[in-house]
Amino acid sequence: MFYLNKVTILISQSSVEGRPLLRLLKTLEGLDSYRVMAVMAAVDTFSRFTRAQFVGYLQHCNQGVSQPFAEVFQKDGWYGKMMDSLGIEGIALWSFITGPIVIQFGYMFFLKHKLDKEREEAKERVGMKDEDGNVESMAITDSIDDLGALMNWATLTPAGKVMSLAAVPLDLEDEEDVKRLWDRMLTSTMVVAARNIPDGVIQMTLQAWFLCLVFPGVDFTIKAQLLLNIVLASVGVVADSIDLILMNRRATVLVGALLLSMMFFGTARTIGAFACESSIIQTGLTVTCIPNGIIDRGNWTSGALPG
Repeated sequence: MFYLNKVTILISQSSVEGRPLLRLLKTLEGLDSYRVMAVMAAVDTFSRFTRAQFVGYLQHCNQGVSQPFAEVFQKDGWYGKMMDSLGIEGIALWSFITGPIVIQFGYMFFLKHKLDKEREEAKERVGMKDEDGNVESMAITDSIDDLGALMNWATLTPAGKVMSLAAVPLDLEDEEDVKRLWDRMLTSTMVVAARNIPDGVIQMTLQAWFLCLVFPGVDFTIKAQLLLNIVLASVGVVADSIDLILMNRRATVLVGALLLSMMFFGTARTIGAFACESSIIQTGLTVTCIPNGIIDRGNWTSGALPG
């Protein structure tokens, strides 16, 4: 919140192509309201903490869930063997390493390198003149969308939204303006995919599996806590998917629809935890409950989490 406040002050004092960014900030309404997005950014930060905590918990306290998790997949051939080999704790760890650490950090370092390069090129153009003697543009507007993406990665989402709007050309006069518009859309799509697929979607699905496996043995407060963690992991994915779909372009609609469809399995398993007598839905595309008593959970019914 402290750094978001500092960045917001800087934004309110800046303009792009003659447009005051404060005016763009004031146009944000509804779910895109600056204050609403600030609250959502805080929720997303808390959600990242709960997902990291979930991964750490599974590495040390998986005794009560590893065996039932493997039994659910035992009829799925090679896929079941892979699930048995990795275990729910292994899948959670690798998704966390692949998502937030490798993909998100890797893409953000790529954007930072690109932004630094564009800044150096802009510095070299300071004071340069074209053949007609006119001062050349620094072309810094090409970097606006990358700066917005870096702000989103740093959980400065409201400021990133303003920079994303500022990346839209004031007029579509030539091919360069069209390229800027396409680059903005591509950057937004890549940021959403890198942030949500290996982290939000997979972590939400794993937490839904965890809820299914421990459901009969935990009390109401633990169930509510696990359900809250699932909701927190899915909120960002849903919001980003809606943003992409509202762009109304083939690429953005396709990625947004893909993200929402990938949420189906985690959502179905979360509902199944409450609706099924066994609390577990069959693997695969069919939404049917596993008969009660097939999966051996042992005699653990302490009311608290296993381990």
